[in-house]
Amino acid sequence: MIRVFPGKSASRRPVSTGYLIESKVAIDAPEGVLYPNPELIILTHEHCDHVTGIPNHSCKIAASPTAIKEISTGHSFCKELGLPEIKGTKIRPLKDGERLKFPSFTLRILHTPGHCPGAICIYLEEKKCLFSGDTVFPDLMLPNLSLPYSDPHLLMESYEKLSKLEIGKFFPGHGEPFSSVGYMDELKDGLRALMP
Repeated sequence: MIRVFPGKSASRRPVSTGYLIESKVAIDAPEGVLYPNPELIILTHEHCDHVTGIPNHSCKIAASPTAIKEISTGHSFCKELGLPEIKGTKIRPLKDGERLKFPSFTLRILHTPGHCPGAICIYLEEKKCLFSGDTVFPDLMLPNLSLPYSDPHLLMESYEKLSKLEIGKFFPGHGEPFSSVGYMDELKDGLRALMP
């Protein structure tokens, strides 16, 4: 049902992981990933390592309104990563709490700012899976909070929101999928220890 598509870069630039749900919906569009004709690609946030593969696809694209604004104006962290900017792509806005219904599954969109303002997570309700972009990493790693627009307090609010979900498996934007009971509580503890 869920296929993993590791991004491939010709250089040593950071590359994210993409996912395909039942050949219908892809999560993120990393460089070097070519999905087999999905209906929709959902972008977890505006950073270029998650969006530079968009030109390789002709399907619909969706993201949070904030991510859309950043991508369309070319302020999507591309220059810092040495990746090309993506401009002029028509992207459908997704609302916090919106449910996208497909014949055999439902995806719930959750606005989760903190690492960046346009971040979302996607919850696959039937399987209790969370596609977390750069909001949740494996091995209790926290996302980069040193960016000028990162906000640890907003990230804590996002973690509080996610901790209310029953999550059986995490599909992070970087690294391998993993399962862990109580993981969100552990992440909150780690973030709390870093906050002033």
